[in-house]
Amino acid sequence: MKKTVLAFIMLFTIAAVTYGQTRNRTTAYNHLRRGELAEAAQYINMAITHEKTMNDPKTWFYRGNIYYDIATDSSGKYDTINEPLLTAVNSFEKAMKYDEKNQYLIEIMRYMSSIANFYYRQGYESFRDRDFEKAMVQFHTAYETNEAIDRIDTAALYNAGLAAENAKRHDKAKEFYLQLYEWDYDDPGLYESLSNVYRETGDTTRSFEFIEIGREKYPDDYNILIAEINFHIKTGNTQAALNSLEKAIKKDSANYTIWFALGDMYDNMITDTTYTEEQQNKYFDKAVNAYEQAIEYKPDYTNAYFNIGAIYVDKASEIQNEANQLGMSQDELKEYDRLTAKADSLLAKALPYLENAHKYNPEDMIVVQSLKQIYNRLKMDEKLKELE
Repeated sequence: MKKTVLAFIMLFTIAAVTYGQTRNRTTAYNHLRRGELAEAAQYINMAITHEKTMNDPKTWFYRGNIYYDIATDSSGKYDTINEPLLTAVNSFEKAMKYDEKNQYLIEIMRYMSSIANFYYRQGYESFRDRDFEKAMVQFHTAYETNEAIDRIDTAALYNAGLAAENAKRHDKAKEFYLQLYEWDYDDPGLYESLSNVYRETGDTTRSFEFIEIGREKYPDDYNILIAEINFHIKTGNTQAALNSLEKAIKKDSANYTIWFALGDMYDNMITDTTYTEEQQNKYFDKAVNAYEQAIEYKPDYTNAYFNIGAIYVDKASEIQNEANQLGMSQDELKEYDRLTAKADSLLAKALPYLENAHKYNPEDMIVVQSLKQIYNRLKMDEKLKELE
């Protein structure tokens, strides 16, 4: 009789100990149901440390639920709890690890998908606010959260790369972009981004390789073509940049930005002393023509108006400086008058462009000062008074 009683007492004790450990988990769940999340977290954190419940998928599933609700609570009561969303992710991952029968898989996938979307939205907001470092982490966490449930979110990974690139974290940007490249991610922007990152880290050979790969894969993509142009400009290959610009114009002849870029290229070549005077004069005409094409497609293009005016003003200044170097002989005085008249003629040609630049942007004081100087030199007193 005594042995039977003793055995009963031992069985009761074992059951009580086991129940005592599962009770913490049950208590946590009851607090969760009542919305008492701090208390739920307290009890579930006791349950995950005991050997009787620490390897049970239900324990970790409840913990994921609790911390998910803490993270998405808008009352502010739980703001002192550190990284609840990451805690939820880690908990759901543990639940999947121990859930050999996949009892909780469907619900966990729903939660994880929601968490990934939450991180993605946070990343978007941080990127918009130009906090690129934070955006990089948030987009990549969105990617990793989806990866944990066997979903590949290439958009999140690409945005993580863009954020890393903007944050000057070229090592991370390269890592993310190369992963997408290996997956044959279908976006021409990837090749431009890879080219930028390699160029920024000094590897111009690899940088141009990705431009070439992108151009071959997307031969009609305008942005890849522009990336090619920018590459040549930044590496000082003027002729290659011009060739690319000419290709771009053939593809999109109404794009005023391409015409402006072409004008700017020729503009820089006007004063390049490696070219002959005849070549410089040819580039002068080409620059004016390109800027005028830009204006044709964007009639209020202030920068194009100003640049044409500046070309004429610079040429006039160059001629006037030449005149000022002459002596006082009769022939030299005649040449001085001829050169001065030529300079004045160029300033007169600059006027309508600078006046249009002023018309579309009257607050630009550089344009105002340029007009005043020309009006004064050409003795256009009424025009000068209008600006004073």
